[in-house]
Amino acid sequence: MHPEEKARIEIDNKLLFAGWNVVDRANFSPAMSAVAVTEGILKGHLEADYLLFIEGKAIGVIEAKKEGVPLTDAVAKQAEKYACKLLKWYQHWQNPLPFIYLSNGKELLFKDMRNGEREYKSLQQMHKPKELAMLAGIENLFAGLPYLSPKGLRTKTCADGIGNGCRKDFYRVYVCLSTVELYANQTSVVFSG
Repeated sequence: MHPEEKARIEIDNKLLFAGWNVVDRANFSPAMSAVAVTEGILKGHLEADYLLFIEGKAIGVIEAKKEGVPLTDAVAKQAEKYACKLLKWYQHWQNPLPFIYLSNGKELLFKDMRNGEREYKSLQQMHKPKELAMLAGIENLFAGLPYLSPKGLRTKTCADGIGNGCRKDFYRVYVCLSTVELYANQTSVVFSG
Protein backbone atom coordinates (compact mmCIF):
# COMPACT_ATOMS: atom_id res chain seq x y z
CA MET A 1 0.00 0.00 0.00
CA HIS A 2 1.32 3.44 -0.96
CA PRO A 3 1.89 6.08 1.75
CA GLU A 4 -0.85 8.28 0.25
CA GLU A 5 -3.35 5.40 0.46
CA LYS A 6 -2.37 4.79 4.10
CA ALA A 7 -2.93 8.45 4.90
CA ARG A 8 -6.33 8.46 3.17
CA ILE A 9 -7.42 5.39 5.15
CA GLU A 10 -6.37 7.09 8.40
CA ILE A 11 -8.17 10.31 7.47
CA ASP A 12 -11.29 8.38 6.42
CA ASN A 13 -11.22 6.57 9.76
CA LYS A 14 -10.90 9.86 11.68
CA LEU A 15 -13.88 11.25 9.77
CA LEU A 16 -15.99 8.12 10.26
CA PHE A 17 -15.14 7.96 13.96
CA ALA A 18 -16.27 11.57 14.37
CA GLY A 19 -19.60 10.83 12.65
CA TRP A 20 -18.96 12.03 9.09
CA ASN A 21 -20.15 9.96 6.15
CA VAL A 22 -17.34 9.69 3.56
CA VAL A 23 -18.56 9.50 -0.05
CA ASP A 24 -16.97 10.02 -3.44
CA ARG A 25 -18.23 12.93 -5.47
CA ALA A 26 -20.28 10.67 -7.78
CA ASN A 27 -22.39 9.53 -4.79
CA PHE A 28 -22.88 12.94 -3.18
CA SER A 29 -26.38 14.34 -2.88
CA PRO A 30 -27.24 17.81 -1.57
CA ALA A 31 -29.86 16.07 0.60
CA MET A 32 -27.03 14.56 2.66
CA SER A 33 -25.76 16.12 5.85
CA ALA A 34 -22.56 15.51 7.79
CA VAL A 35 -20.72 14.28 4.73
CA ALA A 36 -17.10 14.45 3.55
CA VAL A 37 -16.91 14.33 -0.26
CA THR A 38 -13.66 12.97 -1.64
CA GLU A 39 -12.03 14.63 -4.65
CA GLY A 40 -14.44 17.58 -4.63
CA ILE A 41 -14.28 19.53 -7.89
CA LEU A 42 -13.32 23.20 -7.66
CA LYS A 43 -12.84 26.13 -10.05
CA GLY A 44 -9.81 26.02 -12.32
CA HIS A 45 -9.84 22.21 -12.70
CA LEU A 46 -8.73 21.82 -9.09
CA GLU A 47 -9.80 19.07 -6.70
CA ALA A 48 -10.01 19.28 -2.93
CA ASP A 49 -9.07 16.03 -1.22
CA TYR A 50 -12.19 16.37 0.94
CA LEU A 51 -15.00 18.92 1.03
CA LEU A 52 -17.10 18.90 4.20
CA PHE A 53 -20.85 19.47 3.96
CA ILE A 54 -23.47 20.07 6.63
CA GLU A 55 -27.11 20.12 5.50
CA GLY A 56 -25.97 19.96 1.89
CA LYS A 57 -23.87 23.13 2.17
CA ALA A 58 -20.07 23.25 2.04
CA ILE A 59 -18.44 24.29 5.31
CA GLY A 60 -14.82 23.16 5.17
CA VAL A 61 -11.98 21.57 3.28
CA ILE A 62 -9.36 18.96 4.17
CA GLU A 63 -6.02 18.88 2.42
CA ALA A 64 -4.54 15.38 2.66
CA LYS A 65 -0.88 14.58 2.21
CA LYS A 66 0.83 11.23 2.24
CA GLU A 67 2.10 9.80 5.49
CA GLY A 68 5.36 11.38 6.57
CA VAL A 69 4.93 14.60 4.57
CA PRO A 70 5.23 17.61 6.90
CA LEU A 71 2.22 19.93 7.03
CA THR A 72 4.05 23.08 5.99
CA ASP A 73 2.96 26.62 5.11
CA ALA A 74 2.85 25.55 1.45
CA VAL A 75 0.29 22.84 2.30
CA ALA A 76 -1.72 25.38 4.30
CA LYS A 77 -1.69 27.88 1.41
CA GLN A 78 -2.89 25.16 -0.95
CA ALA A 79 -5.83 24.31 1.34
CA GLU A 80 -6.69 27.97 1.88
CA LYS A 81 -6.71 28.49 -1.90
CA TYR A 82 -9.16 25.59 -2.24
CA ALA A 83 -11.46 27.22 0.32
CA CYS A 84 -11.89 30.14 -2.12
CA LYS A 85 -12.46 28.07 -5.28
CA LEU A 86 -15.99 26.73 -4.85
CA LEU A 87 -18.00 26.15 -7.99
CA LYS A 88 -21.15 28.25 -8.37
CA TRP A 89 -23.45 25.25 -7.97
CA TYR A 90 -22.13 24.40 -4.51
CA GLN A 91 -24.32 25.74 -1.76
CA HIS A 92 -22.17 26.96 1.12
CA TRP A 93 -22.43 28.39 4.61
CA GLN A 94 -19.78 30.98 3.89
CA ASN A 95 -17.51 31.76 0.94
CA PRO A 96 -14.60 31.32 1.30
CA LEU A 97 -15.11 28.22 3.42
CA PRO A 98 -14.43 28.99 7.08
CA PHE A 99 -12.83 25.73 8.25
CA ILE A 100 -9.54 24.32 6.98
CA TYR A 101 -7.98 21.00 7.98
CA LEU A 102 -4.57 19.62 7.05
CA SER A 103 -3.65 15.98 7.60
CA ASN A 104 -1.09 13.37 6.64
CA GLY A 105 -2.94 10.61 8.45
CA LYS A 106 -0.87 10.99 11.63
CA GLU A 107 -1.15 14.74 12.25
CA LEU A 108 -4.37 16.74 12.06
CA LEU A 109 -4.28 20.53 12.01
CA PHE A 110 -7.24 22.93 12.06
CA LYS A 111 -7.81 26.61 11.37
CA ASP A 112 -10.94 28.75 11.61
CA MET A 113 -10.42 31.32 8.85
CA ARG A 114 -12.97 33.71 10.36
CA ASN A 115 -10.87 34.71 13.35
CA GLY A 116 -7.79 35.87 11.41
CA GLU A 117 -5.24 33.75 13.29
CA ARG A 118 -2.20 32.66 11.33
CA GLU A 119 -1.49 29.48 13.28
CA TYR A 120 -3.12 26.10 12.84
CA LYS A 121 -4.12 24.18 15.94
CA SER A 122 -3.23 20.55 16.41
CA LEU A 123 -6.22 18.26 17.00
CA GLN A 124 -6.28 14.76 18.43
CA GLN A 125 -9.45 13.92 16.52
CA MET A 126 -11.68 15.37 13.85
CA HIS A 127 -14.52 17.67 14.92
CA LYS A 128 -17.90 15.95 15.02
CA PRO A 129 -20.33 17.43 12.49
CA LYS A 130 -22.52 18.75 15.30
CA GLU A 131 -19.48 20.44 16.90
CA LEU A 132 -18.56 22.06 13.60
CA ALA A 133 -22.16 23.24 13.10
CA MET A 134 -22.11 24.81 16.58
CA LEU A 135 -18.71 26.38 15.91
CA ALA A 136 -20.14 27.87 12.70
CA GLY A 137 -23.12 29.29 14.60
CA ILE A 138 -25.66 27.24 12.68
CA GLU A 139 -28.76 27.44 14.83
CA ASN A 140 -30.71 24.50 13.41
CA LEU A 141 -30.96 21.87 16.17
CA PHE A 142 -30.58 19.08 13.62
CA ALA A 143 -27.62 20.55 11.70
CA GLY A 144 -24.69 18.19 11.67
CA LEU A 145 -26.70 15.08 12.35
CA PRO A 146 -25.81 12.20 10.06
CA TYR A 147 -27.70 11.59 6.84
CA LEU A 148 -30.43 9.06 7.43
CA SER A 149 -31.57 7.44 4.21
CA PRO A 150 -35.24 6.50 4.27
CA LYS A 151 -34.37 3.30 2.42
CA GLY A 152 -34.77 0.36 4.77
CA LEU A 153 -36.23 2.36 7.68
CA ARG A 154 -38.96 0.78 9.75
CA THR A 155 -41.55 2.94 11.44
CA LYS A 156 -43.88 2.16 14.30
CA THR A 157 -47.21 3.70 15.07
CA CYS A 158 -49.12 3.58 18.33
CA ALA A 159 -51.26 0.80 16.89
CA ASP A 160 -48.10 -1.16 16.01
CA GLY A 161 -47.05 -1.38 19.60
CA ILE A 162 -45.53 1.80 21.00
CA GLY A 163 -48.41 1.68 23.44
CA ASN A 164 -52.00 2.75 23.86
CA GLY A 165 -51.10 5.43 26.36
CA CYS A 166 -49.26 7.51 23.77
CA ARG A 167 -52.08 7.96 21.25
CA LYS A 168 -52.74 11.62 22.10
CA ASP A 169 -48.99 12.38 22.38
CA PHE A 170 -48.02 10.27 19.37
CA TYR A 171 -46.05 12.94 17.53
CA ARG A 172 -44.10 14.00 20.61
CA VAL A 173 -43.21 10.37 21.35
CA TYR A 174 -42.28 9.68 17.73
CA VAL A 175 -40.02 12.73 17.56
CA CYS A 176 -38.37 11.82 20.88
CA LEU A 177 -37.74 8.25 19.75
CA SER A 178 -36.37 9.41 16.40
CA THR A 179 -34.17 12.00 18.08
CA VAL A 180 -32.78 9.46 20.53
CA GLU A 181 -31.83 7.19 17.64
CA LEU A 182 -30.19 10.02 15.69
CA TYR A 183 -28.35 11.40 18.70
CA ALA A 184 -27.20 8.03 20.02
CA ASN A 185 -23.66 8.45 18.74
CA GLN A 186 -23.54 12.24 18.77
CA THR A 187 -24.33 13.60 22.22
CA SER A 188 -26.48 13.02 25.27
CA VAL A 189 -30.23 13.53 25.13
CA VAL A 190 -32.23 15.18 27.88
CA PHE A 191 -35.94 14.45 28.19
CA SER A 192 -38.41 16.79 29.76
CA GLY A 193 -41.93 15.88 30.81
